[in-house]
Amino acid sequence: MAWIAKAARSSVGSKVLMSISGLAMVGFLFGHLAGNLLMFGGPEAINTYAESLHSMPLVVWATRLILLVMIVVHIKTAKRLTVINRQAKPQKYAVQHAIKTTLPAKTMFPTGLFLFVYIAYHLAHYTFKITNPEFDKLDHHDVYSMVLLGFQNSWISLFYIVAMLCLGMHLVHGFRSAFQTLGVNHPKYQKIVTLSGPIVAVVVAGGFISIPISIMAGLIR
Repeated sequence: MAWIAKAARSSVGSKVLMSISGLAMVGFLFGHLAGNLLMFGGPEAINTYAESLHSMPLVVWATRLILLVMIVVHIKTAKRLTVINRQAKPQKYAVQHAIKTTLPAKTMFPTGLFLFVYIAYHLAHYTFKITNPEFDKLDHHDVYSMVLLGFQNSWISLFYIVAMLCLGMHLVHGFRSAFQTLGVNHPKYQKIVTLSGPIVAVVVAGGFISIPISIMAGLIR
């Protein structure tokens, strides 16, 4: 077991753990998005879905626990890789050479940090209902009214939209990098891997953003 722990603390092991935890969270995001898009189907569609989830508390809490573990692993490995990279380059070079990189790659840390803040607020907002006491006046399974009420506040909608834009930026680089880390970088699949990040980012971030925008525009009422 000691060699497994040692391997996990190495640069390669940390990258693998970060990739696996990141892909697991992307899988959760697709499932979460599919449920949220039921807002476009009306109150009955999403409230029936929410009620079915609440009828399986063990599944819901097991999913939340696994997601929490993945988030912790993702953050810890990101921190470890940052330390490893800094130790590898303890001194700045006298001459700085520009390395071709992308904006999503450069902003992985700030977008990740913003997403951490967003997750904390999102849980306080819709899961624990701390930020909006008026949710207590609604029926426990009336998710449609909760989402509608929440996103009718333009500041809350704006915060969610910015968070989803950060998520999109994070996914553009992170999703592609995860597959490359796990060895899916054969020239035959390189184009698919390169395009996978932007495609997933647009689908996931765009899907989530469509809900507050539609509510503010009066398309969902």
